[in-house]
Amino acid sequence: MEEKIKKYFLEKGAEALGLEVAHSIVISEIKGGDYNLNYKIVINNRSYLLRLTAEAQSGRSDQARYEYETLRFLMVSNLAPRPYYIDDSRKYFPYDLIIEEYIEGNKIMYEEGSLRRCAHAIAALHALPIPQNSFFSAWENPLECQLSAVENALLLYRQRKVADKKLVAALEDKLLMTKQDINTTSVVFSPKSLVHTDLVFSNMIDTGERVYIIDWEKARIDDPSYDIAVFLSPVANVWDAPRALNESEQKIFLKEYIEHSGDESIAERAELRSRLFTMQAALWAAGRIADVEAGSIRAELGKLNYERYQRVLAACNLL
Repeated sequence: MEEKIKKYFLEKGAEALGLEVAHSIVISEIKGGDYNLNYKIVINNRSYLLRLTAEAQSGRSDQARYEYETLRFLMVSNLAPRPYYIDDSRKYFPYDLIIEEYIEGNKIMYEEGSLRRCAHAIAALHALPIPQNSFFSAWENPLECQLSAVENALLLYRQRKVADKKLVAALEDKLLMTKQDINTTSVVFSPKSLVHTDLVFSNMIDTGERVYIIDWEKARIDDPSYDIAVFLSPVANVWDAPRALNESEQKIFLKEYIEHSGDESIAERAELRSRLFTMQAALWAAGRIADVEAGSIRAELGKLNYERYQRVLAACNLL
């Protein structure tokens, strides 16, 4: 793969990046992606990120184009990498690809300053004005859309020959109780913000001065509570961190987020969405485990994350 990438940049460097001559090209694979193949490309001592869309996590056939346009939209916000080029011709690779800015920094972890910078970045994202008739997909009724997503995922998982009957039964019980709470809640959910939808720690980079958010293939218009539910979820935390955020760390984050956003009811809204997210995560992880065991996931993707899937499923506490 590295030789193919080097050849691509030698042939397309001028068009993609405005490079007259590539004096040196250094390619390093970035492990851990579950649907994309990611590489750090250093050309003439300048770093770029190459993303190859191996699987469409969003379900969109134009996922790379959607992510590229999202990055273009975010350029003025200083919240995400700058996009440089998209190639969805599949002439050189069997995948669509994006070339974007490579952000140097560290993953978000548990340090107070890092959590505050993260809260600031997420609040700034949720405050971005969204133009009318934008290209973004939207959950017009956030709670009902998320509930439907859980029900559809459960239906698909139940149809698998290897479906875990105990997991299905536990999810059906949890879904029934959650539906009852949804039917009686007086909390209002409004599709007013652009949300990232996948705020695991590895999708945020802390430079020490600010936090950048990466991997935008599933962004949509939704209530901000979805992002907060994911960020605070122990299930999401353990995907790529040694432990979940503790209560004190969650309070630091929420206090900072509310100060920047003015959203006083965010914790209450996030709690209900977190319950639905746990079900989504359990079904996703169980499905990925089954796919790995069936040999239907590319070796350079899901098989490398098999233990992560198991960790996520265990964190859901459904079995």
